[in-house]
Parts: sequence; C-alpha cells; structure tokens
Amino acid sequence: MPTVGGYELIGRVGTGATGVVWKARDPALGRVVALKEVPAEAAASLRSEATRLAALDDPHIVSVYGFFEEAGSAYLVEEWVEGATLAAVLVENGPLSTRQALGVCRGALLGLAHAHDRGVVHGDVSASNVLVDIAGMSRLIDFGVGGSTPAYRSPEASTGAVLAPASDVYAAATLVAELLGTVDPRLGPVLERARLPEPADRYPDAAAFLVALEEAARATYGSTWWTEAGMAALVAPAVAGLVT
Repeated sequence: MPTVGGYELIGRVGTGATGVVWKARDPALGRVVALKEVPAEAAASLRSEATRLAALDDPHIVSVYGFFEEAGSAYLVEEWVEGATLAAVLVENGPLSTRQALGVCRGALLGLAHAHDRGVVHGDVSASNVLVDIAGMSRLIDFGVGGSTPAYRSPEASTGAVLAPASDVYAAATLVAELLGTVDPRLGPVLERARLPEPADRYPDAAAFLVALEEAARATYGSTWWTEAGMAALVAPAVAGLVT
C-alpha cells in the first residue's frame, strides 16, 4: 500500500479545482483520516486553512489533525467522515424537500456560527463545501482555500474586499434559497435581509441568521421541523463508489 507522510493511502476520494482528497489510514493511531493534497504553490493557503480549523471545535465542522509537506505537495490531515458533499447528494437524488433543505442548512449554520464566534470566516459556503454524513448530519469543509464560488459570492467578495461574517451569511442564504427553490412567504423576508447588497444591512453573523431562520421555520412548519429532515437515506447512494 503506498504511503505519504507515514499515512497509508487507501484510495482517491475526489479531485477538485484546488487538489486531491485521499482516504488514508494512520497506522500509528489505527484510525482512518482524510488527506487533502495540493501542489507546493498552494501550500501557504492550505497551511492557513489548517491554522483556522485548528482553532475550531464543533461537531458541524470537520476536525483537522495536522499539516505536512512532502515530495512537492502539501497535505492537510482531517477527520474522515463517511458521507458525501451536499452537491453530490443533490446530483444523486435531485431536489430536497423543504424540511430536508432547512435541516441540512441548519447544521451548516451551527458550524458557521461557531466559526464566527471565534473570529473565523469561512469564505466559501456552498453546496460543495457542506458534507453530509451517513447519519444525515451536515458539516462544513474547505474554509476558503480556493476562493469563493461565483454562484454564492457576495457583492463585496466580487470586489476583492476583506470578507466578514456577513459575507458568509450572504452565501449561506443563497444556498438556502437554492435548495428551497420556491420560498415560502414567511421565509422570504429572512432570506431577503441575509442577501442585501450592503453587509451592514444583513444579519451580522451566522448565529443571528440562524435565529431568524429557525423562528420563521418554526412558525411555518412547527416546532419539530428540523427533526423531520430525514437526510440519512439520501446520503448512502452518493457515498457508494466514492473511493477509487
């Protein structure tokens, strides 16, 4: 079995614009991990992500275990999560129900609120950067390594301005609106405020946005709306054949 940095490579999980993700095994600790590999020229960006993630500890954010460089590549060692990105789940299953959409975004917003509380901006909230595990819980990944995704980009991000929590709020609201398709009138005002052109006019951070979104969802669908999301059954087909 090939190794890198002392980790045994089990298989390739995927290839993206910024690099390759491997499923690997840490023989010293006997656990499976994810290795994110990028070329040497992107090492500084990956190290920056590692530093940001190391300051966070929340079940809705994938944990980071380490960083190293070897043979012209840089690697981020992360918690292995048996699951698939929200983007992959959508490709496999098609549109989500309203409760599923709100439920998966609730988990991502809980993680985002934790990051904002510690002064960390994600910078690229999108369907490709929300990981849903086989239990149906959502987690944030890829804290701004490749820059913001155009479809979710806030007006200030398009100008190259320094991003703030309100920039993440814009992207998260865009994701919610995308998943919902047709927005219930009682949810509409919340999403509209979250996507206002001026950052100062939006919810200041993910925690404030989540409070408003939950209040609207509760008024619309009842107090148990998020427990009825039922995402787990949708993840398994997207996970099948993931590692090559």
